[in-house]
Amino acid sequence: MDIQVTDAKLREVFKQNAPPSNERHLAAALRPDRPEEPTRAPGLTAKATRRRWTLRTAAIMVAVLMLIAAAGIGAWKIVSHVGQDDWIIVINDPVISPTTGGTPTTAEAECLLATVTDGVWELRVDRWGRLDNVRLPSDWLPETAYVQMEDPTTFQVVISEGGTRVSIEGDWGVHHHTVEGERSSADSDRIWYDFDISAGGRFVIWQTADGLQAEETIYGSGRPMLRSLRGSLVKTGATEINTGESSLFPVRVDGKWGFIDSAGTIQIEPQFAGVRRLEGEGGLVGFNEGLCAVQLVKDGPWGFVDTSGQVIIEPQFDLAQWFSEGLAVVRNAGHWYFIDETGAMVLGPFSGAIGFSGGLALIVDEEGGPTLIDRKGSKVPEVEGPDGLRLSIAGGYSEGLAVAYTIEGAGSAPAGLAGYVDESSALVIEPRFSVAGDFSEDLAPVGVGENDDVMEYGYIDKTGDWAIQPQFWLANPLSEGLAAVAVKAKDGVRWGYIDRTGAWKIQPRFDEAHDFSEGLAVVWLDNTCHYIDTTGAVVITVQGMGFDFAGGVARVGGGFDGSPSYIDRTGSVIWRGE
Repeated sequence: MDIQVTDAKLREVFKQNAPPSNERHLAAALRPDRPEEPTRAPGLTAKATRRRWTLRTAAIMVAVLMLIAAAGIGAWKIVSHVGQDDWIIVINDPVISPTTGGTPTTAEAECLLATVTDGVWELRVDRWGRLDNVRLPSDWLPETAYVQMEDPTTFQVVISEGGTRVSIEGDWGVHHHTVEGERSSADSDRIWYDFDISAGGRFVIWQTADGLQAEETIYGSGRPMLRSLRGSLVKTGATEINTGESSLFPVRVDGKWGFIDSAGTIQIEPQFAGVRRLEGEGGLVGFNEGLCAVQLVKDGPWGFVDTSGQVIIEPQFDLAQWFSEGLAVVRNAGHWYFIDETGAMVLGPFSGAIGFSGGLALIVDEEGGPTLIDRKGSKVPEVEGPDGLRLSIAGGYSEGLAVAYTIEGAGSAPAGLAGYVDESSALVIEPRFSVAGDFSEDLAPVGVGENDDVMEYGYIDKTGDWAIQPQFWLANPLSEGLAAVAVKAKDGVRWGYIDRTGAWKIQPRFDEAHDFSEGLAVVWLDNTCHYIDTTGAVVITVQGMGFDFAGGVARVGGGFDGSPSYIDRTGSVIWRGE
């Protein structure tokens, strides 16, 4: 008989009577919207997936039905009698209709998908799961396994791409975490997303009489679950998704700074004496996480404005950087601090500081040494490995993993080699690399070799296995499915692009190559800057320097203190700097 269960007594019946080959399916049976086999309909389909088990005797069937009646766990029905001793029975979890109090109707099942629309939501976490008896990451815990939290917290949840993608950001303990996932199934019971992180995880949404509920569960590297949190899911009322970057770009007019949109129209009139801008991957981006540091008068103090131009944090700092993961670095009276979005100093003073990335920040302590701290300002401790191995985390987490270097070797891992740890500080990839980079799109560039002359770069997956064997002179992380890599040629070093299998997609012919952003990448050839598409064709050529596209716009020319110009994806100039 085909069975879906949540009751512990039924679990025991299966363990005692199901064939041994089926024992590994127990956890899958507790997830009615997650078939083990990839048979669920893709996209927006709302078909319920069903796990079929066949038990060979009518006696077992009767015993199970008696337990169902006693436990009262939900609706059941005989679907078909497929043989003399074989019955197919479906038992559904007791999903409650908010209108009738019974099983949801077809219209209500469709309504669940229609309700969870693109936009900004809040997961108001108010209970955490007790994980002592969890056997597998796939276990679905009953509500009785969750304990009310003394200090509830709130995560921001962004649903996008027609409900098929989710991203979650918030604070849990000392960690500020950001995870993303893709919808893997949807039916009348639940909408299920799988996280794109090392050990995996899930975000599940379901309907109750009190409204939408959701669960965020992070799987562990040495245990089935690292944590499981539940709470109500409420839409904030925002009609647009805030990705952290506004589509506003700083421009200078008659010595004053203002902001234009992606069409080149002024949205905030030029009025500021100074604007703090981000250089690097995004070119020139004034706003980050909805705020931008500005000076109202020349050589005056720095404060912050929002995307309407309104002052949110009064000018009071000697210097201010940009917001990252909810905090910004500022300098006051020769010391460095982290402030929150109200302007309150929450961490510091330090002798120096760089903003948070991947839940960690680099500061300079009173003794002048660089130190990593978490969001509570605590020094990140060393990682203890096997046989006395000790490692130091080198930077923030990326896709759930952080690079860590050995500071005291053991066995075949001498000091100075790099491995990876997860967010629980457990060593998950043994240190054996000379250089290690961040994970991106499930792969990380790593180098092996004693020095730069013999160093070769390849890519590993999240188990530490080679996905692409070492063969490159330099290698960048994957971006939009392609990675910029360099090889030595007769006439010097040449850059090209490979896919995640290591196959060349754009042959190495460039003097310099940047990562792809919004389908285009900056390359240099014969001292000229170009933009290429994913086929390698040159689509835009610019005078001077070009920077990566962000929000459909790229900055060209203009140094850090210069007046920038901007182009769109066709290469047309939407704003020409003064």
